[in-house]
Amino acid sequence: MGSYLFRTMYNPDGSVRSVALPPTGSLRGEAVVYDYDELGDPTTLSANEDIITDTLYSKVGNRVEETQYNLGGNTTRSYSTPEQGPAHAVAQVDQDSAGNLSTTLYLPGMEDS
Repeated sequence: MGSYLFRTMYNPDGSVRSVALPPTGSLRGEAVVYDYDELGDPTTLSANEDIITDTLYSKVGNRVEETQYNLGGNTTRSYSTPEQGPAHAVAQVDQDSAGNLSTTLYLPGMEDS
């Protein structure tokens, strides 16, 4: 047990630039650094070693491919997502006149009825 100090640095747009992780037990401290493409999508993640070395996105912002570093070499993972747009859920919260709350969750691909 104990106290640990984590330090997070941000880019001007509010995205995370880096996180400083403190040493603990036998683990040394390290800085995790994030890099983004021109649209603000994360592309690489590195620390003492590269963790995510490359990320590719489709035209609508869905992650298509990610290359991860490991000691045995790089591993490339492919992702399949329909091209109707980013896969983000949207929640709508409503309140009736009695003060009751109701939440509606809209998932990608759902049609309005």
